[in-house]
Amino acid sequence: MKNIFRKLESFGYLVTQAFVGIVRNGALSFASIAVLIACLLITGSFVLIIGNIDYNMQDTEYLNRIVVYINPDCPENEVLDIYNRILQLENVNDAATKLITKEQALLEEMEKNPDYFVSLEEGDNPYRDSVVITYVDSAKVEELEGQLAAFPDIDDIMSRVEIANTVESLKSVLYVVSVGFFVSLLVVTVFIIITTIRVTIFSRKKEIELMDAIGATRTFITMPFVIEGFVLGMVASLLAYFAQGWIYGSLESMALKNYSLIKILPYDEVSGTILVGFLAVGLVTGVFGSLISLIKYMKN
Repeated sequence: MKNIFRKLESFGYLVTQAFVGIVRNGALSFASIAVLIACLLITGSFVLIIGNIDYNMQDTEYLNRIVVYINPDCPENEVLDIYNRILQLENVNDAATKLITKEQALLEEMEKNPDYFVSLEEGDNPYRDSVVITYVDSAKVEELEGQLAAFPDIDDIMSRVEIANTVESLKSVLYVVSVGFFVSLLVVTVFIIITTIRVTIFSRKKEIELMDAIGATRTFITMPFVIEGFVLGMVASLLAYFAQGWIYGSLESMALKNYSLIKILPYDEVSGTILVGFLAVGLVTGVFGSLISLIKYMKN
């Protein structure tokens, strides 16, 4: 029992010294936390933007598809033959490609917007038979469009591949920018933490030398500084997480109120991932910065 109490007492002393260092270097500690919060918020915001783009694109009809419209005078058996021939093309996902007859198209639209078809006379149908094609490789869409254009009874070909490519390019740019911001601010944060720990070390230089002289272990001497870096990282991570949730919640409310066509990714679905990511970055940054300062000091 005595050993347990002694270990707890030693651990309490180490934690106390860590907090003393944080308070003693108030300005630098605050700067470390503030910059790391900014780093995490910027990165988290970019991740959420990319996540919302993906979330909205999941239900965007025909974005990664080609729709071909068949000549309205084409007989039913020939329409089915065109459909079967399309399924044989190399870049066509036959399992996800479907034929929509003009009767199906009219029925679906009448169910969605019955008022639009009140004046439609019986037997009239403004729609055409169509085939919704899901392609396998976006890089070969132009070749597929050429093959479809060769079909004599296909009147129109509608492709959204350019929009899909634009969305992917936007995601790539956002990813690169977010990584750039993250790395830049992370370097600044580590530098500030290194400076903070170094100042703490020099302010306790005589105490450290005394502990070293009376035989204190290196672990006992250095642990308060590691804990200090850990605490700085954890505090910044938790504050950033709650700030991210508040900011996202405010923007979500505004978007749902003013932009009803935009779907917002529920924060609950990503909050766990955001929290784990923030804590991991805070832990690594704080401890890594402390260890660099300690290694430099030990070498000297």
